[in-house]
Amino acid sequence: MKPTLRPAVIIDNGSTQLYPPLSPVWVERQLQEDGIRWERGALLQNPPIQEPYREIATASGLRAKFHLRFLDGLKTPIYTEKDITSEGNSAIRIGIFDSDGNMIKEGPLSKAKVEMLVLSGDFCNDGRESWTEEEFNSHIAQGRHGQGFVLRGDCIVWLNNGEASFGGTVRFKEGSSRTRSRKFVIGARVCVDGKTDERVQEAVMMPVTVLDRRNEASEKRHPPELDDEVYRLEEISKDGVYSKRLKEVQIFTVKDFLKALNKDANKLREVLRIKNRSSSWGKMVKHVRECSLTDRHELIAYRNEAASVVLFFNCVYDLVGAEFSGVYVERDNFDAANKALANVLKEHACSELDSAPFSYVMNGCLPVPVSSSENSLVSIPIVAPEAALQGEGFPPLGHQQPSTSTVPYLEESLWLFDRVDWSLEGEQSSQTRHGAKRNRHDR
Repeated sequence: MKPTLRPAVIIDNGSTQLYPPLSPVWVERQLQEDGIRWERGALLQNPPIQEPYREIATASGLRAKFHLRFLDGLKTPIYTEKDITSEGNSAIRIGIFDSDGNMIKEGPLSKAKVEMLVLSGDFCNDGRESWTEEEFNSHIAQGRHGQGFVLRGDCIVWLNNGEASFGGTVRFKEGSSRTRSRKFVIGARVCVDGKTDERVQEAVMMPVTVLDRRNEASEKRHPPELDDEVYRLEEISKDGVYSKRLKEVQIFTVKDFLKALNKDANKLREVLRIKNRSSSWGKMVKHVRECSLTDRHELIAYRNEAASVVLFFNCVYDLVGAEFSGVYVERDNFDAANKALANVLKEHACSELDSAPFSYVMNGCLPVPVSSSENSLVSIPIVAPEAALQGEGFPPLGHQQPSTSTVPYLEESLWLFDRVDWSLEGEQSSQTRHGAKRNRHDR
């Protein structure tokens, strides 16, 4: 018994349409219901599960014995109409190698003509490292409307002893946002001249996003640098309201922003006129805290003689630790009494930090005074934290004195002693006496 073919019922804009069996609309509807796609007027069956990739033989019946390889990574971010360079800001280099990984420095291939071009971002996204010439060529990206190439400039070089640099101007004409993968792949191939029948496998880089150069002005840096302009931070546009308000109080760079944030976060928020729980404020602070201070060892020392305390601030006025009665304690290790005392002293110190010199450097995990006569940061060799803990290269903190360039003692700090619970002083003195006994016993 033959199956009955019923008309297709399709509702379009509230009206019901009946399409007879075997009509084009009826066929399309039936195929959609059966899970088969209708695309570009052709029937495309769901592809079967592909077998693992197997190396396809070249025209000569052998695997490619030679291959090109980029010798440098690509500097990012990349913008249209901006020169493409390596991670070291130099020209991108390329070389030709044999199957053993040795650069070919003699013969015709060592002088081959090489072309740089762009592929679609999904080329070889399955992780394989080998492909055919036809596969490579089929993924070459075309310009808008299928005309021309994506790159412009000096895209062709001649190898010299198996190596060459794309030293001229090479730029993207358009961004990658219009592509399906939103990325491009830079590749290179040997230009065939008929002098050799050997297949040379093409070189490819990792997929990259190519941005429109008009977005470069407001690009956000991750992580930001101290000397970056303040609009490089999240939520601050170049000519926006926040940027103008910051300039009014002489905050131009990320360093300026960090200093103001560490001195008085509430005051900075008032300058920006941002509410405490605003998401913009949270994003702004989180981003600026990403700034790396790894190579900045200089410290400002603020001394209060009455409390026998020296506070140490880094180059952006962030409190890193303090010396209490000759014993240095990192900020994260402050107890309740130390934290309360440091917070009050910090309020007095913040008004003096802009005029205070860098009189200490962080050597390992301990602050070390700089020579007051030279005030030079390079006069103190920087050692590893492990060596610093063992006291190598400098006297213990108990025998060090803050330099004469530290902030002078403020009379109004005396009232601190009435507010801070000094009940711990007896305990600290007891610990000091026990420590002295242990030292005599060790000797």
